[in-house]
Amino acid sequence: TEVFWNHRDVFDQESATLMKDRAIDNMTRYTATVEESKEINSRHNGMPKIIISASGMCDAGRIKHHLKHNLWRPESTVLFVGYQARGTLGRSLVDGAKRVRIFGEEISVKARIEMFEGFSGHADREGLLSWLGAMRHKPARVLLIHGEKGSIESLAETIHKDFHIDVTIPEYAQSVTLGLEVADKRLAVMETGRYASLAAVHMLEILREEFASTMESLHRELKRAATEEEISVVTARIQDIENRLKLSETL
Repeated sequence: TEVFWNHRDVFDQESATLMKDRAIDNMTRYTATVEESKEINSRHNGMPKIIISASGMCDAGRIKHHLKHNLWRPESTVLFVGYQARGTLGRSLVDGAKRVRIFGEEISVKARIEMFEGFSGHADREGLLSWLGAMRHKPARVLLIHGEKGSIESLAETIHKDFHIDVTIPEYAQSVTLGLEVADKRLAVMETGRYASLAAVHMLEILREEFASTMESLHRELKRAATEEEISVVTARIQDIENRLKLSETL
């Protein structure tokens, strides 16, 4: 939470406006340690409360402790706000499991289980296609690893058709070696040092173009800025990028 709060300068206008008001902090208790988190279900048990916890699919993290102490309580509600992959504890609950195993113990599910659609921070199908389409340098291959089988197969077909990119949908536990794809196959037999140099040059060209594009975008934002605060935020971002560039030149 503090990471987001300390970098408000990178937010868009809507998010920045929301972040100006931290009144909700007066009603919120942040638990920085595992022990503090466990106290929620011991010292504060029985008190009405809203617990926001991770991981989102309930397969790891502090959420498992909270579920263990609350799933069996009919007065509790477990509200999911993100995608639940098959094979996860979260998916089992969403699909209506009556009993689940947590930390080796069978837990009866008597709590109310609800799913809040549309609250995910992930891009949807159209968002992903738009993001990929905007790339100046398209990748040689795309790997789709997150989503329902039918959905990712359809997305893979569209990516291949629209962008002529090879798409791979890895199987469970499959290993994939990532690397720079080159058109001239003869380069594949070159020594490692030469191959690494080629990759570095290619990456520098991409970074140079992306840097120029980013600076152009920021200067456009600066021209549109209407208040001193907006001008200050954009100016700080430009200065930060320029400082990083100067630092990289000295390395």
